[in-house]
Amino acid sequence: MALGLPRTDSIHRQSYRAPAASTASPLERSAGDQGRSRSRRTTPLPHAMKPSGLGVAAFSLAVAVLTGVPAHRPGHATAIGARERPAHSPLVALLSPPAGQEPDIRLVSRVVDRHFADRSRLCPGESATAAVPLPNDERRSVQEFLGPALLELQVHQMGDSFADFPAARDHLRALLRARPRAWTRFPNWAEGTPFRTWGLLGTVHHTGDRVGRLEAVGNHLCVADSTGVTWWARLEAVDLWPDAP
Repeated sequence: MALGLPRTDSIHRQSYRAPAASTASPLERSAGDQGRSRSRRTTPLPHAMKPSGLGVAAFSLAVAVLTGVPAHRPGHATAIGARERPAHSPLVALLSPPAGQEPDIRLVSRVVDRHFADRSRLCPGESATAAVPLPNDERRSVQEFLGPALLELQVHQMGDSFADFPAARDHLRALLRARPRAWTRFPNWAEGTPFRTWGLLGTVHHTGDRVGRLEAVGNHLCVADSTGVTWWARLEAVDLWPDAP
C-alpha cells in the first residue's frame, strides 16, 4: 500500500529546505523545543517525509473504530491513565440499523416447540415473580427499550389466525412501535394467551451473535434484551402511553 513517501533516489537529489516555522502544529513545535533542549544538532526531517494531516486523521479514525477509544481531539485534555469510552461500542454503531429505522423481520420456518398449538403461556420458566415492575417514564417504544444492539427479529412459528407472513410481520412492527407504561419480569395479566390463534414464536437477534426469546400472542409480548434478561409487557390501549405526550 502506497504511503505517499517520495522515492529514495529523489530524496537524495533534492536540496534540503527546512519547513517554515509557521507551518508546524503546536504539538510539533512542542516536540521541537524539547529536542533542541537535549541537543543543538537535531536535524528536522525533510518536509516531503512528514506525514500529512489527512493521513494522521485517517489513522486516528481507524484506531478509534478498532479499539473503541476515541481519537484525541485538540483542546480536550485527558487525565493520565484515563480512557474515554463511547456510550456504545463502535461495532454496535456500525452494525445497528440507523436511528429511527426499524430492524428486519424475517420468516425462518422451523419447529421450536412441538406443542406450539397447545401453549397458553409466554416464555414459561423465565419469569421472576419477585421482581417489581419497571416504569417506562421515558415513554420509550419497545424497539427503543431493546436498544441500538437490536439487529433483526426472526419468526419461526405462527398461529392459524395470521393469513400469511406479511400479516405477522405487520403485527410485530406494530408491537415494536408501542410504548408500554411499564415492563415486568413476569406475565402480569390474568387473561389467557392461546398460541393456536394469534401466537408468534421466534427469536430476537442482537449484535455480537446474541440471540434471545421472542414470543407474542395478540398484544401480549415476551422478549429478551441484549443482556439476556426477559421482559413481559401487555400492549393493550389502556397499557400504553398515548402517541402525543
